Amino acid sequence: MTEDASLRIETFQVGIASVGLREEQRQIPTGEPPPLPPNSDLSVIGKPQPRVNGRAKVTGAIRYTVDVAPQGLLYARILRSPYAHAEVRAIDVSAAQRDPRVRAIVRAIKLDDPAQAVVRYVGQPVAAVAATSMTAAEEALRLIRVEILAALLLAPASGLRMKHLKLAQKESFDWPLADVAVVLDLGQDGVCRRASIVLGAAAPTPHRARAAESALLGKAVDDSVAAEAGRAALEGATPLAKNAYKAPMFETLVRRAILQAAAS
Repeated sequence: MTEDASLRIETFQVGIASVGLREEQRQIPTGEPPPLPPNSDLSVIGKPQPRVNGRAKVTGAIRYTVDVAPQGLLYARILRSPYAHAEVRAIDVSAAQRDPRVRAIVRAIKLDDPAQAVVRYVGQPVAAVAATSMTAAEEALRLIRVEILAALLLAPASGLRMKHLKLAQKESFDWPLADVAVVLDLGQDGVCRRASIVLGAAAPTPHRARAAESALLGKAVDDSVAAEAGRAALEGATPLAKNAYKAPMFETLVRRAILQAAAS
């Protein structure tokens, strides 16, 4: 090893204690602390240490913050939005206010300001309750009535048929495994004049299934035509390598959405 005034040579134990150790010399900066001895020679590191409050913890004698209940203590609960984006029209707290155990109710949404009367994420606070017990606070939350506009459903133009299907969306904050939106323009004879099919969760961005659309054009929509469109739906949806297991999901979901849209 070359000599360097900023370095020194130390001997280290290298290996696994239960398998075998060997000594190696290495250069380390002069300001570094000396190497640790083998585990068996250590007195603190890796050794059990008695805890000051260990016995109190395992016997349940120790007191935590939740165990402290001074006179007049109130319990708070928050009513949160289940929607990622919605307009709050009204918050009726009158029923909760009649509960004698409820001490205070706060609206977290300013209804008189259109810019503030909106929730913008799942879990956003809408109202809060303070009561004499946790049970009373939770019961009061269930008495609060909130009027929310979560979506606008517009009647489709004449001849248009629409369907939106999602697979395995358990909660409002979960992404679906597969997501299909279908719009069909059918003539009186049932022949498809135009089609728009979009897949969600098939690629990093929503995928326009143009091959599936082409499979419908100029044809009367039936099960065989819908199945053909389902098989073509994932053409050009890249990358999908790690999500290959979704292919049969999309094929089935596209076929169902097309048939349900045509029947609507």
